[in-house]
Amino acid sequence: QLAERLAAGFDLARATEEARNLLRDFPTLSPTARLVRDLIERIETDALLLRVEQLVQETGMTERSLERAFRHHAGVAPKWVLRRYRLIEAVERLKEQPSTMAALAADLGYHDQAHFTRDFKQLTGSTPAAFARGARAPKARASSSQAGLDVGDQEVSSW
Repeated sequence: QLAERLAAGFDLARATEEARNLLRDFPTLSPTARLVRDLIERIETDALLLRVEQLVQETGMTERSLERAFRHHAGVAPKWVLRRYRLIEAVERLKEQPSTMAALAADLGYHDQAHFTRDFKQLTGSTPAAFARGARAPKARASSSQAGLDVGDQEVSSW
């Protein structure tokens, strides 16, 4: 279901932005809540921020303290937030351009393609390759139909 919504244009990043705006507008955030909010913003905008250890180094907090702060103020662990933003990036890249899954996994900070595939499938219910085929196929069908070609249910990638 989520894979279909993502392919159809469901914007998890926009939903996250709305939640962040609520936090930003809340008048009395504690220093820890502000830190968590700021770290989430950094995670969203800094593609090189891939590991909890980087957040630990940046904040000077222990990993356990950082996790407690995230769970208290965001409701999830920092690792969850990092993983979701990596996978949002993966979805966007898979919708736009073909890439080898190994290269994409490496770009997103995964040690191997299998770990990337497992995380992606857990979030979307689909493998990255299947998602990419499904996300690009409607565009190809639309442009083929506009050119007067009837591709029906055949996947363009199988030509």
